[in-house]
Amino acid sequence: ITPPSRGHKPVKGSTGHSPAPFLSGATCNVQKSSTRATSTILGQLEEGKDIIFLQELNKAPPLPSPWSSGTSRALVHANLGPPRRHGSAVILSPRLAPFATPLDHLDNEGLLAAVKVKLPNAPEFLAVSVYAPCTEDKKVICRDFLARKIGDLHLKYPNLIMGGDFNAVLQHPLDTEDMVSPNTWEWLHNQVIPPSRKFVDTYRLLHGTKREFTRFSTPSMPSASRIDLVLVSKTFNSNFHVTSTNIQSYDKSADHHPVDFSFNTPFIPDLPPQAPPAKQIRRLTDPEKTKFLAKIVDITMWCTRANPEFPNFLE
Repeated sequence: ITPPSRGHKPVKGSTGHSPAPFLSGATCNVQKSSTRATSTILGQLEEGKDIIFLQELNKAPPLPSPWSSGTSRALVHANLGPPRRHGSAVILSPRLAPFATPLDHLDNEGLLAAVKVKLPNAPEFLAVSVYAPCTEDKKVICRDFLARKIGDLHLKYPNLIMGGDFNAVLQHPLDTEDMVSPNTWEWLHNQVIPPSRKFVDTYRLLHGTKREFTRFSTPSMPSASRIDLVLVSKTFNSNFHVTSTNIQSYDKSADHHPVDFSFNTPFIPDLPPQAPPAKQIRRLTDPEKTKFLAKIVDITMWCTRANPEFPNFLE
């Protein structure tokens, strides 16, 4: 697990001598970008990330080179839908991929993509990418479907994290600078995450009443709103403590800005290295060399468990 940034506080259950393990991710609407443009966006998002949510995909996203080489590969689960107009995807880093199971056939429109993750000795959680269309011909029927489906998923998977373009704000007028109709925000607040479902808007949890926006319209129709969200169930936040949610601006010309997030947990154990040392050792024929290397592996693994920042010399 990537070590936390400076100033990170250990969570309950950690010793305080080494940083608590944590996972990081991002959500981004790529707006039907070309394969090359999507690859560029992914290259910016991938750095240090374990979970990436994408929306409005035309085709399955390409993998950045660090995630597509070596013995371990990332997991890409995309739901494009027949029109291939607004597909969604969840991408997990090679560290999480071995513990993940994609959920298929959630919908036929590409609105949802979900992956179940079960780490050893940790609660199972569901990572969901969400796209809520804003066009009039899709808005009503798709939003009703999303409200019901997200409710069903929440009942089955109490530890739920969602990243997506909801095309709606949670608090009006705090999350917008344009004249958003009441229906736009009431749909999300009342149907998708009503108080009974106990969802947490991670940005508001950590930033209070600060005003920032994720989507900016064209100069001819200026407006700004925070419609790209990272939402977690209350149960998820109790088990996997959200530590940061920040709006990024990698590309100033983009309509949508990505949202980064991270969460930690005392439950996550050591994850397997990307290149299993056992396979390298088996290639050797000298028993003494094999025994010697096995000791190096044991010592290195012990040091890494004691301090996640200890460099892995096996590379």
